[in-house]
Amino acid sequence: MEFQKVFISDKASLSKKQARESLIGNWKRSLDAAKILIVSVCIVPLFVILGGVFVYGISGIFLKTVRRQEWQVSDMFSGFRDFGRVMRLWIWVFGNILIASLPLILLSALLSKYDFLARWILTPTTYTPLELIGSVVVLIMVCIWPMLQYIKYSQVFFLIIDHKDMNTRSAVAASIKLMKWNEKKMLFLILSFVGWVLLMAILVAVIYIALFTISSMALKALIVIAAAIVLFIGASLLTVYGRTACAVFYEKITGRRSQRNPKVIFDETIVL
Repeated sequence: MEFQKVFISDKASLSKKQARESLIGNWKRSLDAAKILIVSVCIVPLFVILGGVFVYGISGIFLKTVRRQEWQVSDMFSGFRDFGRVMRLWIWVFGNILIASLPLILLSALLSKYDFLARWILTPTTYTPLELIGSVVVLIMVCIWPMLQYIKYSQVFFLIIDHKDMNTRSAVAASIKLMKWNEKKMLFLILSFVGWVLLMAILVAVIYIALFTISSMALKALIVIAAAIVLFIGASLLTVYGRTACAVFYEKITGRRSQRNPKVIFDETIVL
């Protein structure tokens, strides 16, 4: 099996602009599809077991979106038609990212056990600036490895959608080869959405503070429900925007979409 690999020279802002252009007239349907994914993520056991089906479906939808092809919201469940291959790939990718995330999971459990996050948000003055900075540095460091693993495997579902005869090992190998020398561009694309993530983090903090500081159950419930609704809408918008931008990135990295500024570009044929 052979296909082209291209070094990405376009900026993240251009890929995002092209994603927005692709979404014109498709936002409503795209949000409906994204909501299915978000609901599955919220139901953790469902996502752990069938997450591959939903990721496959959302990837196919936004790949069709950037290619100006027709699709239906029901395509979110298209992974069931190729269930064995999708689940084998999901187990591999999810398992590797989960292992890479263990330090972050353990750190989160530790912070929760000692109520560090609540005290940090509610009474930050009880910590020295050095302790606060150190906490942020440690958090960033334990987040780096899972993100690098995600970047390495970020193209696998797009690949198996385009190549129906590609098995798990070939998809993983192809994604790693495609991302070699392109990791920085994907990282910049991910980081360009940090404002959205910070907004959602603020909403989570609002929910957290409300649970700990407000005594009125009615007011507490109102604030938590309102923040949760806004968080759900924000997560859906981020999923649509972000995954479409990733589809544009995939189109460029495989040579299907030309780049506007091909300054430092080379083509490579990947053989599997």
